[in-house]
Amino acid sequence: MKLLRILMLVLIASTFTYCSDDTTDDAMEQTDDNGDNGDNGDNGDNGDNGSSEEGDALNANTVADGLRISGATQITAAPPEATGGIDFTFDDAPSALVGEGFEQNISSDDIFNGVYLIISDVDGNIADSYYDIPADALNGRSSSDFGNLSINRNRINEMSRMIEFGTLDVGFASSIPAGRFCYSVCVYDDAGNISLPQDVCIVVESFGGNDDLLGVWNLQSETVIFEGETTTVGIGDEDCDTFNLGCNNGDTVTVEDCVTIDVLRFTFNADGSYTFVQRISEPLDFDASQENCEEVLDEDGFYEYTSNGAWAYNNSSQKLLLVENSFTDNDNGDVDSETFPAGEGEVFFDLPIEISGNTFTLSDLDDVETIIITMEKE
Repeated sequence: MKLLRILMLVLIASTFTYCSDDTTDDAMEQTDDNGDNGDNGDNGDNGDNGSSEEGDALNANTVADGLRISGATQITAAPPEATGGIDFTFDDAPSALVGEGFEQNISSDDIFNGVYLIISDVDGNIADSYYDIPADALNGRSSSDFGNLSINRNRINEMSRMIEFGTLDVGFASSIPAGRFCYSVCVYDDAGNISLPQDVCIVVESFGGNDDLLGVWNLQSETVIFEGETTTVGIGDEDCDTFNLGCNNGDTVTVEDCVTIDVLRFTFNADGSYTFVQRISEPLDFDASQENCEEVLDEDGFYEYTSNGAWAYNNSSQKLLLVENSFTDNDNGDVDSETFPAGEGEVFFDLPIEISGNTFTLSDLDDVETIIITMEKE
């Protein structure tokens, strides 16, 4: 499973520092500070149907033995001692889902050759084994948190990307239940440098978690703020963007790409499953325009994306996590589909959500672009 952004805590032991967590209580307190004590105001939760804000403390060895990390080696020994000389950063705290796992972006100004992952319980007891994960086993990718939700794919393509980073993709076996645990991460290079550890404690969420989300939700409006320009559209509204398209012969041509949202719908089920369907009309034929180096339109042009998977609502952080287990992508008749193995689903998004009666709002904000999606219940 792939997931985004982690909370950063650098921990240094008083005598020597392993790539491990010696102050998990502090990390857990920091994680709890991101949420509240269960009073969620107008967020649509009645205090009884949200996912557990803390859950049971999990045994470190149970978690460590239940991880599934492609390309990693599980080593039964004390973790290596940190030396410094290399550094890295996390993003926000991750969400984790039973039977799936979590995803962690790691970025650094230094070139690193691998990652050490050490599991501990919330009291700081370290597992008997740790993981050595080579850098080439990380997923080097970045994307908008909204993925396919943004109607203007050209704007998304223009967004800035991190250069030196990887995504740590951690899957869960069925032996890992809902609950809490902590982990430490160090990066290392081929010169023998091992970074100081960074720590985070997370809650493994069960499926579902908020009955107010159950049902079918259709797009009410999408607002995109990009380079000071605000665009708001709803179902049936046309949004146009003029830009220079690179041609196959090396020249460029000015084209207008007009997109209309025909359908954008979420269905959340009581068993923790979801279905997302998006269909847009898009007359611009990119391939033909590039080939002929002139604007070529196909009035029947469309793009459709269907996603199926599991959803979880985090009561304390008030975030909605969608893990995609299968998708079908239909770009004007060119169909691509994939079903992921159990425990290896893709994160569709993990975003703050505000629930108010028959509407909810998802927000994705960064330094480049802001996207706000408002959905209305049928």
